[in-house]
Amino acid sequence: MRARWLDPNGERHQAVRSGWRARILQHEVDHLNGILYVDRVFTRSAHDHQLLGLVSRPLAEVRAAFGLG
Repeated sequence: MRARWLDPNGERHQAVRSGWRARILQHEVDHLNGILYVDRVFTRSAHDHQLLGLVSRPLAEVRAAFGLG
């Protein structure tokens, strides 16, 4: 994902993100546009739907699923 923005001083910035960081960035941009995660759930891949199953899991299990030990 390529993002471009102006900071509070009006200076231009840009970044390219992929993977999990891109998903987080998209999630936050969606908030600015009034889109909630649940609005996108039904358009996600099967892999994403598997990740949704982690919502009610213990934190240690979720961290392990993302390779965070």
